[in-house]
Formats: sequence, C-alpha cells, structure tokens
Amino acid sequence: MQGKRNLEQITKSVDKINSVSDADIRAVLYTTVDVITDDLAKGLIVRIGDLDRLRLSLSNEGFATEAEVTGNAVKNTKILVAPGTKLKQMQQTLVFEKT
Repeated sequence: MQGKRNLEQITKSVDKINSVSDADIRAVLYTTVDVITDDLAKGLIVRIGDLDRLRLSLSNEGFATEAEVTGNAVKNTKILVAPGTKLKQMQQTLVFEKT
C-alpha cells in the first residue's frame, strides 16, 4: 500500500459524490476536528459513527494514596483509536495482490 491523501483531496472526492460544495465540506471537517480536540481534552470518548472511536489515554507514576495525586502526576498522553464497524468490515474484505 502506498500514497497519502490530504484533507483537500478528500473533500474533492466527497464533493464529486455529494451535492455539498467542497468549501462547505472542508468547513465541516475542520470544525469537526476542533470539536473532537476539545472533547478529548475534556476526557470524553468520541465515537465517529461506524468509523472509529477516539479516546485520550494518560500515564503517570504510581502513588500509594489518592491524596498524593496531582495534575503534575500525568507524564504522558496518547490518543487511542479503536476501529468501528466500517473499518473492521473493510479489513475483513481486503484482497492483496503483488504488483
């Protein structure tokens, strides 16, 4: 598998199969990214339909008591992506060929 697609290329593809302009599509996608970013920062799990689920993961040092835990205890964060139904279905139907 090779190649990459950026947001502009994706919006042009969506525009071809939809009656919504690519400017409107781009506006909605950028706004969606902002909303998802805010929701993850609040600790929410974000489900994007049948596509996937995003959540923030935190790591810290262990503490003996809850009283010892502060905001400075968090050492690292990651965004975890769990594939939804559509991505899992796509994986099950992939066919690979040597070119």
